[in-house]
Amino acid sequence: MRADDLPSVALVVGRAGKVLKQAAYGEASLELHVPATPQTVYPIASATKAFTSTAIFLLVREGKFALEDSITELLPGLPSAWLEVTPRHLLTHTSGLPDIAITSGREQLIAGTRGEALTRVCALPLSCAAGARWSYNQTNYMLLLMLVEKYGERPFETFIRERLFEPLGLKATTFGDSDDVIPGRATMYETRDGALRPRQSRFPEFVRGAAGVNTSVEEWYRWADAWAHARVLPQSDLDLLWQPAELVSGARVSLAPSTSYGCGVMVDTRAGQRSVGHSGGGNAAFRYFIDEDLLIVFATNGKTEEDALVDKIAQAARSMRDE
Repeated sequence: MRADDLPSVALVVGRAGKVLKQAAYGEASLELHVPATPQTVYPIASATKAFTSTAIFLLVREGKFALEDSITELLPGLPSAWLEVTPRHLLTHTSGLPDIAITSGREQLIAGTRGEALTRVCALPLSCAAGARWSYNQTNYMLLLMLVEKYGERPFETFIRERLFEPLGLKATTFGDSDDVIPGRATMYETRDGALRPRQSRFPEFVRGAAGVNTSVEEWYRWADAWAHARVLPQSDLDLLWQPAELVSGARVSLAPSTSYGCGVMVDTRAGQRSVGHSGGGNAAFRYFIDEDLLIVFATNGKTEEDALVDKIAQAARSMRDE
């Protein structure tokens, strides 16, 4: 925390469904000197994608559509040039679609309502053929949100709340950005001009399938533990969701020597250990180490290298086992 100037860190670590460590350190609000707890709510940004991919798999399991269907047939009115794009391409960021995010990092979006953003992105050319290469793209998860709404027959946030949050008793977990009042949420900070200052992040409703969930590490762990242990989706679906994506060339998507991407999750092999999970916003991450049955969730209200911090937490957990 000192090295990265993090006001607070909250985490839960579990193995085989048993919590090994649940703790929080520092302050959720520097101005008000509110201590962080495992119940403090944090935005998890792009880690939201794991919830969205799970919702898609629920609808596929119910026979509403298939992962290989054409997105133009599922959502009429999209450009004919998008005919070859499927839900699987959207989930794995291999669609080749133009991106509604016009800058990376803080991801400034095409301005306007969902309809206006969709109209503008539909007028743009494909960046490549479907399945030709991997490119992280927020258009993909806007379209997945639209699929959930159409085939789940209710607003996206309502579907996620009713199908994923409520069955597990996630009462503090909700959607929203910096403009929304979220009970119990930490104040977010970033370093500017040599000092910690409040950080703002805005996610319009049409991209909340990509980023928009706020949760505590206590509730996030509860969800991730149920998800990882096939209590949300059956293991056969998890095996597909966790499978590294393949391009039309037959090559596996490779983001780094040991890193690929599945359906809304990163797929890694680190220190010989397979893992799946997702980070978000420079401040939150979850990862499930499959072979060790080790699950880690953490959040901070500062900015850090999420994956590097997860690795440090994992190593500490392994040290506890070895002692």
